Amino acid sequence: MTDGNARCGVLAEKESSYGSSFNNASGGWYATERTPTFIKSPFWARDNPSIPAEVQSPTQAAVNTDLWGVPSAYFPNTECDIASKFGEHNVMSVLCS
Repeated sequence: MTDGNARCGVLAEKESSYGSSFNNASGGWYATERTPTFIKSPFWARDNPSIPAEVQSPTQAAVNTDLWGVPSAYFPNTECDIASKFGEHNVMSVLCS
């Protein structure tokens, strides 16, 4: 885009993370972690046996997202000054269809 509003995208490798496959599976789990140095977002299909316990029942005071594996989306602070645009942020949600 010429207005500088869109520079990066994500190619979803898991069909269960979007569209009719996502809907047919009754949704799934997305989490987002935003720090001054990166933004990352993993996805787990609803029936995935490796969904972290702290995602399914977010009651823990500390969460170690490094144990969650490779995220579906990862945006390092290489071309965008994340710290000047966003504050630290952790969100976990389940999306159902």
